[in-house]
Amino acid sequence: MELNNYHSLCAEYYDIDKPFAPENELNFYMNYVKNSTGNILEPMCGTGRFLLPILNVGFNIEGYDASSNMLHILKQKALNQGLTPNVWLQLAEVPTKRANYSLIFIPSGSFGLIVENKKIKLTLKNIYNQLVAGGTFVFEVETLTAAPKQLNTWLGDIRYRTDSSYILLNTLNLPPKNSINSIVCKYELIIDNFIKKSEIEIINIKLYSVYEISSLLEEAGFIDINIYSDYNFNTELKNSDELIICECKKKN
Repeated sequence: MELNNYHSLCAEYYDIDKPFAPENELNFYMNYVKNSTGNILEPMCGTGRFLLPILNVGFNIEGYDASSNMLHILKQKALNQGLTPNVWLQLAEVPTKRANYSLIFIPSGSFGLIVENKKIKLTLKNIYNQLVAGGTFVFEVETLTAAPKQLNTWLGDIRYRTDSSYILLNTLNLPPKNSINSIVCKYELIIDNFIKKSEIEIINIKLYSVYEISSLLEEAGFIDINIYSDYNFNTELKNSDELIICECKKKN
């Protein structure tokens, strides 16, 4: 089962726009990877910006994503690098094998793509069950401060492909409802000045307060919850923080 978004143009645009993980973010998660004593899982692994560099230096990491188009790009990149990752198509809220990973992480705010309260709770419980006793879960969410300021206005951008054709992206931020930010995304493939393909998606992102995400983690059974405001493990939170990083553990 897969999501009904992140289609081919969206996935291709994403990979052109973000081919590599930002160095500070990768180094942040690599700290956890190096301290891990067992298997590692990256749910919602996308095109492999984090998974492939970690696999490339010899760590035992697996991953899954709900977009077959994202996974197709990941596998193609892995093939080009001589890597054979164990990745599969899956929704984060679907239960899987239990107690197998010492570290699970979801970078880049991807956790926020799960917006229904029931699915959020199922996902957290599923991740809890996948961790070994004492295992660590680290992920990022956007805060209420990240709500868009410019609403109901189309904004455009272009990313060029290697053959000089390009993908045109137009986005429209809708007024947030119930702490959910909705973005209309229109992707158009332009070849020789003609539109050859187009896709329209609505991306929903859940925005959190520190209290809400902490309460959800506690409800799922996690302990030792730490909230960081940046990739330097800074625990001094500010009202201006648009992103927070959550670290927690499964009980021993």
